[in-house]
Amino acid sequence: LYTLLDHTQTVRDIAWSPDESKIVSVAQDYTVKLWSNATGFLLRSMLDTSFGLAASWSADSQWFVTGSQGNPPSSAPAFVVWNAAGVEQCRVDQTQPVWGVSWSTGNDIVTAGGDLTARIWTPACTAAAPKSR
Repeated sequence: LYTLLDHTQTVRDIAWSPDESKIVSVAQDYTVKLWSNATGFLLRSMLDTSFGLAASWSADSQWFVTGSQGNPPSSAPAFVVWNAAGVEQCRVDQTQPVWGVSWSTGNDIVTAGGDLTARIWTPACTAAAPKSR
């Protein structure tokens, strides 16, 4: 067993990659952390513009998504798509905090927002727009 120590404030969410090789954590310290499941070592620490609320991996373990609170007026609440190495691929600003994120077994993300909505998105970084249903 490992204790994943590096966050300096409350950890809000944590998620295993489906292939169980990595773990991602988000916290109120404005960081997203990527961990090795095999060793428990921190692989990468990414600074975000606000504190994290939620995290989820894609079914193929190649991507993860995080949701954040926002820090008005300097940064908007957002969800962020990262590659498995922890490099930000795109950020989609929202009007209210993103309290939950989940990745489908296909290629869609669902977000739970403080604006009383749940939205389904296609994670194409150039065309992250809600799907109409």
